[in-house]
Amino acid sequence: MVFAGSPTWDHAADGDGGDCGVNQFNTNIVYHSYYGMTLERSTNKGKTWTSILPPPNLTGSFYPPVEVFGLTVAMAGDSLAITRTGTPPWTTVSLALTANELPTAMRAISSNALVVGTNFGRMMQISWTGASWQRAMLTSPASRSMSCIAVDPSNPQRLWVTFSQINGGLVYRSDDGGANWVDCTKGLPSIPMSSVVVDPANYQRVWVSADVGVYQTMDLGKTWTGFSSGLPNAMAVDLYFHTQDRMLICATRNRGAWVINVP
Repeated sequence: MVFAGSPTWDHAADGDGGDCGVNQFNTNIVYHSYYGMTLERSTNKGKTWTSILPPPNLTGSFYPPVEVFGLTVAMAGDSLAITRTGTPPWTTVSLALTANELPTAMRAISSNALVVGTNFGRMMQISWTGASWQRAMLTSPASRSMSCIAVDPSNPQRLWVTFSQINGGLVYRSDDGGANWVDCTKGLPSIPMSSVVVDPANYQRVWVSADVGVYQTMDLGKTWTGFSSGLPNAMAVDLYFHTQDRMLICATRNRGAWVINVP
């Protein structure tokens, strides 16, 4: 579905809706996946689509993570499929995963660097050296399934992660690029967390979404308050912050997408 300003969204593609992405330097170019390692590309904002399947030998989770940063497009399965031209051919980068381990979260820091998290809680950074992609392992904040990674737009060394498995910390922050982590869970309910975004205008302001509700911190995760006014009683499964219009968008399970203006 495509949001074009009306409460009624425009139809873009049939079938299961997986992860998607937009070339922020040319918003006519968009990408969407169905399930597994499938990916399509549109150059007219979703009116028509072309299949750009990653290499057929790759397997992923039911909804593998997809990231787009300009012409850099990545899809994370048991190895990373990545291109620097927005279209195939793909380069395959080994993630050195263990048995039954798959990527569950990914975030582009820039067109030259991505951070990947797995269902075992392991993290790694994939960086372009000018000639090839190189993998570097980061410190893991918890050995549980990672649901989302956010990068502070004002400081690429500040990372946030959420976890969808309970019985431990659910939200963590790193101020040194993933070398050390601070548990920022205190004040949040002990339920799965699914998404995290940082306010580009105020690095101390962060939102997380959970199985029930959205929560906000104004002090880098020291304290949290509810930010669910007007939301239905449904799982808040994804968050996106629209910088230009200062809107926080929350996608729910079976109850549509909700928008709130952020002063």
